[in-house]
Amino acid sequence: MAYTLKIKGKQESIVLDNSKGVLIKARWFQWIEGGKKRENDSVFETDAFTGLLSDIKSIEITKEVNIEKQDFRVMDSEYRKERAEFIKQPLEVKANDMKFFSLLWWALTGKNGASDEIRNSVIDVQRKFFIENPNRAIPNPEVYKIIRNKTGNAIHKSMFSVIESIVREDVITANNDK
Repeated sequence: MAYTLKIKGKQESIVLDNSKGVLIKARWFQWIEGGKKRENDSVFETDAFTGLLSDIKSIEITKEVNIEKQDFRVMDSEYRKERAEFIKQPLEVKANDMKFFSLLWWALTGKNGASDEIRNSVIDVQRKFFIENPNRAIPNPEVYKIIRNKTGNAIHKSMFSVIESIVREDVITANNDK
């Protein structure tokens, strides 16, 4: 999966890989849902363009990307290799991995970094998840109900769809790797 980014005033679209597209789309949606306030308009960067979130006209998921099949196979094999390495990690290493939690925390609070109390609670939740789901690399967002309980915030619909697509890819890969 890839994303097509359209910039205001430019005719050519920019094709982004999944990871870059997900992050820019999430930041853009958060800016829109925050009322498009000038003080929240921040810089984003791609290989082809650097600008403000307000410069974005649209971001669309693209099913077919004009990339050589070999390049896609390399990206896919690298993803699968990294995923397989993560799954082989000891339980405590997986439980202490905060990458996905950090994305959810940012989606809920707009801040980087949670308190030690919340991080310790998340480690416990992730430990339980990875015991029950040893072939998964990313926990379901539902396991992070603790965040909602601690912050009172809910994930914005637009951000949740991005998170769902990440989890869906992990579930599909876990099922295919069985």
